[in-house]
Amino acid sequence: MGIRFYPAILTAALGLTAFGADLKLNVRIYNYAQVPPGTLARVQDVAGSILRAAGVEATWRLCSATGNEPGRDPECGNARTPTDLVLSILPHKMADRLATDRSVYGTSFGAAEGDFASSASIFYDRIEDLAKRRRDPCPLLVGNFLAHEIGHLLLGPDSHSRTGIMSIPFDAMQVRRALWGTLRFTPEEAARIRSEVARRMEASVSQREDESGCHRSSSHASVLFPLAEG
Repeated sequence: MGIRFYPAILTAALGLTAFGADLKLNVRIYNYAQVPPGTLARVQDVAGSILRAAGVEATWRLCSATGNEPGRDPECGNARTPTDLVLSILPHKMADRLATDRSVYGTSFGAAEGDFASSASIFYDRIEDLAKRRRDPCPLLVGNFLAHEIGHLLLGPDSHSRTGIMSIPFDAMQVRRALWGTLRFTPEEAARIRSEVARRMEASVSQREDESGCHRSSSHASVLFPLAEG
């Protein structure tokens, strides 16, 4: 008599979520803009909640931008895998080298064919100036921009949409939704993100096995993010 697998039991045993898998990303943060720790924690909470709503859990790792930051995560010294993303938080001077247009608030970088896109930047001082002009809480806006750039890394180039967190440019209603905490990836985008994270997790396992000497078989342009004030 063959072995029977009961889906509910197997799902619980494997730690599967309602979306079908325990999907995780590591996000290495390089805080060049020297955002205060409390503000940065709030930014990560906001971006993390947006990713969580799409079915993905993010682990945030503070890496050293200047070599002097306390609390640097030791994981930052390890080789990156496809599930490791790099997000740089840039001040005005560094942002201007990437985009002189002050209506651009972030950028992501494409990958070579066959590789995974992993690097993006947000322009903190520009977002902070925007928040001051609108008299809006800065961490909420920054967290939404951060989630947007992560979306580009996972969804690929030309991934702007008409609605949701990937819409561009933001109008006044989109900004209000960001501040209300209701701006999210669309269901179709969320499904694509889950599929991409699962693919990256599989590739990460293969990479670790290759590095350890074990093997098993298994079945470029940057994107700029402008924001229209409303």
